[in-house]
Amino acid sequence: MDRFKLDDNLYTSFEEIDRQHANMFRIINMLSSMLDESGEENLSIILEELKHYAGYHFSSEEALFKNYGYSATDEHIAEHRSFAKKIESFDLELIVGTPNLGHNMLSFLEDWLKTHILTHDQKAFDEIAENNKD
Repeated sequence: MDRFKLDDNLYTSFEEIDRQHANMFRIINMLSSMLDESGEENLSIILEELKHYAGYHFSSEEALFKNYGYSATDEHIAEHRSFAKKIESFDLELIVGTPNLGHNMLSFLEDWLKTHILTHDQKAFDEIAENNKD
């Protein structure tokens, strides 16, 4: 059973972005399941998938923002870059063997993703929708 889900209040009304957010939650659920079943032995696999998919997702959002002229595009991109740096820091922590890294990652990812969607993404997509009413 999935521990983290894309709740109704996390939908943006942009189907492709919502699918991508659901996939980010899928990766978080993979991490949760892995920690429950086998500990942290395959943490590097999750990190690689997360880095790859987050990069793809962020590029998609950023292209939409630029295309629709979202007023806070630069600030939103800065949020994405901050997330990417944090994920890179997890890579370093994995190399040095930081205790409880998987659980620290899980906590960070769940909090960051939900907060980011509820605040930054909702603001962006609300503005885009408002500015592009027919």
